[in-house]
Amino acid sequence: MLLKDVPILKEWTTAGKSLKPEDISAMHDLLFGKELDDLIRPSRADIVDNLRNRTSGFMATLAGNVKWFTGEAAVRNPFTWLLQESSNLLMDAGRQGMMIDLAHQVLNGRQSKLFTPERLRSASISQEQFQGISDLIREHFTRDSSGKWALNDKEGLAKDVRSMDLWRLGDRVADETILRAHKVSSQASIQYGPVVGAAMQFKMFVLRSINGRMVRGYWEVHRNGSRAALDQAAQVGVSVGMATMLYAASAQLKALGLPERARKDYLDKAFSFPMMSYAALSRSSHIGAPAGVASFIGGPFGYDWAKTARSSILPREPAPKRAEGKPIVGTSPLHSDGFQDFVANSLEQVPAAGVLAYAGMGIYSAAKVAADKRGDDIQGHRTDLWNALRFFVPNDPGTQNVMMRMAQDSGVRATR
Repeated sequence: MLLKDVPILKEWTTAGKSLKPEDISAMHDLLFGKELDDLIRPSRADIVDNLRNRTSGFMATLAGNVKWFTGEAAVRNPFTWLLQESSNLLMDAGRQGMMIDLAHQVLNGRQSKLFTPERLRSASISQEQFQGISDLIREHFTRDSSGKWALNDKEGLAKDVRSMDLWRLGDRVADETILRAHKVSSQASIQYGPVVGAAMQFKMFVLRSINGRMVRGYWEVHRNGSRAALDQAAQVGVSVGMATMLYAASAQLKALGLPERARKDYLDKAFSFPMMSYAALSRSSHIGAPAGVASFIGGPFGYDWAKTARSSILPREPAPKRAEGKPIVGTSPLHSDGFQDFVANSLEQVPAAGVLAYAGMGIYSAAKVAADKRGDDIQGHRTDLWNALRFFVPNDPGTQNVMMRMAQDSGVRATR
């Protein structure tokens, strides 16, 4: 990526090469363009009119305005731009790398391991189609007076029907580069509405990873032999290493938002051998999906192994342990510890429910602090109020550290 997008590095590394990087980039833009952008968005009137077909006018206008405003705010968020452009950069780098290898093989006779029969079969490209792709490159590249190959007919290349096979080959490379959740093949076949959508938030990515990475890797090995097995093993090793590195970095960053007294204890638990091992395996893009599904199923029953490893959840104190085997005599089953734990653990699997819970905790604690009645644990309520506010500000270490220092200055319990 650095060699492709940093001008001086691209100039140094392509000096003396027989292919011009500008031509490869132009050919890529002709065939693939920019995959992710925010150019096509519904207007406020479109959203409101769509809602008016299903509900009353006032509620449709109110909900439509809120939906439009939140969408526009998300588009203008710098983190949205960073995520979008980094995804484009990764896919562009992968596809252009493939096209450079292809051009070198066709024009300069330098064989590449990317175009073995096994890999072409994996990309659903037959030998006849690959021969057509090779002929396409030969016909639209000519050697200039300096000895470099140059693209001579951009429009002709884009209109050539054989470019569709080249597009499918590049699309396969992009699939191997990142997990593209925006593809039609990764979308849900049935839209179940906002309630199911809220419950499945962050879970659909895990389910897509099963098909997009794990199952595909299995069939690659099963159909394409030992070379594919080595390739998949290398990908798994890299993904586990990257998952471990990112987990360690995120734990260190989240610890910055904790008080000094709680920071060391959190890091000791986060960097314990069982936790590091689980995080490395469960956060791997290739083999981590089954562990995620197991946590979805086991979470309501108290077996949510991924709770500490989630990057979107701030560090928090463990819930007090219940007495095991406690009888339900004298109380309603609905008020028993086991039933309440099951409901709480189930709702913890739904991020939207957590937002509502922390909003309720903040309102309740603010009311108690404002009332300031004799005998109330005002410091405890003030601590709960600040803990609730932490979940409504950005989850970066700088903001969390500022919140922690403001809370300590207002007189909260330092260990919480």
